[in-house]
Amino acid sequence: ETESSVEIENAVTQIKEILSDLTKYLPGLLRPSRGMKVASTASFTLPNVPRPRKALIVYSYEGNQFCRLVREILTELDLPYELRSAGKGSFRREELSEVTGGSSQCPYLIDPNTGIRM
Repeated sequence: ETESSVEIENAVTQIKEILSDLTKYLPGLLRPSRGMKVASTASFTLPNVPRPRKALIVYSYEGNQFCRLVREILTELDLPYELRSAGKGSFRREELSEVTGGSSQCPYLIDPNTGIRM
């Protein structure tokens, strides 16, 4: 390899890292304050809906847009949940695989009140 090809490889690697960082933070910039507080309409819209006795369990990991949306909605609806981070290399990922029968796809939601898993 020539010195210029190594420099090009390094530049490409740096660009990939920058793009990866941007994709992590971009949803927060495009959806400011979403999922940071309970929606004011949650208590008016759902006043007679019984609250879950046990917290929902959410397997998730940072950087996944779908996981973020689930967390935002649960927060806005004021539903209690236990977050289990299942990123690559995490022991929770193996736990998730056992719970789902082999899949490690996130988000994965378990409602211990009803037994529903999705």
